[in-house]
Amino acid sequence: MVDGMLQWDLALDSYKYDFDLSQFKEKDKFPNFFNLKCGGKRKSTICFENYFQKNAPHHIEVYMEVLFWKLYSIRKKDGHEDIFDFKLYNDRYVKGLAKSSPLIIWQQITNFKSAFISGDIDKCRTSCREIAKMMNVSDGMMLPLCIISFSHPDYFPIVDKHVISWINGYFPKYNDNRLPDCEMMRFSSNTDFIAYIRWAKWCQDTARILNTNKKSRYLDWRPRDVEMAVFSYQRNNLGSPLEIL
Repeated sequence: MVDGMLQWDLALDSYKYDFDLSQFKEKDKFPNFFNLKCGGKRKSTICFENYFQKNAPHHIEVYMEVLFWKLYSIRKKDGHEDIFDFKLYNDRYVKGLAKSSPLIIWQQITNFKSAFISGDIDKCRTSCREIAKMMNVSDGMMLPLCIISFSHPDYFPIVDKHVISWINGYFPKYNDNRLPDCEMMRFSSNTDFIAYIRWAKWCQDTARILNTNKKSRYLDWRPRDVEMAVFSYQRNNLGSPLEIL
């Protein structure tokens, strides 16, 4: 804790995933889309999520935008502007999504949430795979789960290499005082679906605990916020460990 503040708060404050959708080189083919640009802090990210949720049942372009948001950050790695492969993004994701119905994808997202609530993990996995097919994703679960998290950040976190690194490094001690169903487990790979389900439940439980913690400045923690704090802590090497709640 620093100056009476929870390290969780400091980690969430440090979240920054800036983006400029107008950098998509073929944005002119999609009038009224690929125009958003922001610094990527929590507040602006929530605005982006709200924008997506409003438009996702009706406009396939917003799925393209979220994928661009997720993938474009790779461009900044090591300062090389050419790491992001625009042609691959366009040929694979844009052209693949253009053949899909936004309403059908949205229905599968709804199915995923319903199956999660009812505890039917097999149906969750099936819906995730169907979403991946419509997104033309054949090599993992991270991108479809990103779309699912954007749709329901009050239920689902994102998972990526930074999050998995933190989980695999610290999960035993951060499971203290948790019910078995809300304990994290090690990711055997970045396609470990059961580990993701456990991560989602742990994030839900952590959000609940943080929202009752009088030391936290935030009163509206969501599973997505818990993940953003973990992501920022791990990626930014914040030092002081996140408190065990």
